[in-house]
Amino acid sequence: MINIQTDQEGSIMDEPDPETGHKQAPIIVEGEVEFYVDERLQSLIQYLWDKNILTFNSCEDNVRGTTWIEYALVDWMEIEEIAFRSGTRELYDFIKEECEVKLLSCDDGHPDDSDEYWIEGDDLIWTASVRFPKEYLEIFERFIRATLNDSENDLQ
Repeated sequence: MINIQTDQEGSIMDEPDPETGHKQAPIIVEGEVEFYVDERLQSLIQYLWDKNILTFNSCEDNVRGTTWIEYALVDWMEIEEIAFRSGTRELYDFIKEECEVKLLSCDDGHPDDSDEYWIEGDDLIWTASVRFPKEYLEIFERFIRATLNDSENDLQ
């Protein structure tokens, strides 16, 4: 987690991430700032977390001009399943045509108190690493919102 200061409302600050140079914005969970993401990803990541869809890492302008979001694998599987079953299949087609999806695993360990050595965990965490051209971020977010909102309406 990046420790960047915000004002009392948790607004975007002018201080960029020291590694990427991207301005950071808060993700609010249960009224508290949980972590920070790149400013251009805030509305999408906040929407996903509000829908209980977990993300672990993200970058608005990652390698080779891509936007990158890493999802809990089970949540990504649910997104793809909903997209496949949707009436328009816009999101599903976008995923198949524009996204590079890699399945990853890592142990659930953590650094030691001195932050020097990785202490291995007992379980694996499975994720889906998803990249697509950064110029398609608004389209992707629109498809995600429309598809997930439609699936909720179908359940009611």
